Amino acid sequence: AFLHVLLTAWTFGNQALFPSRWSVLLPLGEAIFGVDEARYDEVMEMYRSGAATSVTMDFVAARLLDFAREGTWLLMLIFLACAAYYAVYYLWLLVLRPFLQPVMMLMVECMTRACPSCCCARGSGEQHEEMPYEEATKVMERKGMTASYHLFKNQ
Repeated sequence: AFLHVLLTAWTFGNQALFPSRWSVLLPLGEAIFGVDEARYDEVMEMYRSGAATSVTMDFVAARLLDFAREGTWLLMLIFLACAAYYAVYYLWLLVLRPFLQPVMMLMVECMTRACPSCCCARGSGEQHEEMPYEEATKVMERKGMTASYHLFKNQ
């Protein structure tokens, strides 16, 4: 969905295809993408006149500022929400999780001991009785469960 939003906003933000005015989100776009309106006009004029022949980061930043147009303001908000989600997700996955996983496990263990009926308590609350292996295999066979790894012992 993130790449779909990016491609759609890139296309609908193209002023040659879908011209539109700046929206009220222009200051937000300028702050996030690091391009002000004057620099945007300068970069776009370089590409229109043919002075710039390859795609540069200035051009990409200027085109990202096109997301703040009236035709694409909602896509910009969706793009920023997706970018924030993925930033937080990968920050958690790659940086914070290795350090905070033991703390989370400790908290769950403490909650389980403090409140056994809590939703984070492990198990279904059933009490299981202990019995010898031979007796347990007989119970499993009566219930039609597989009681051995040997195929000839199972039916």
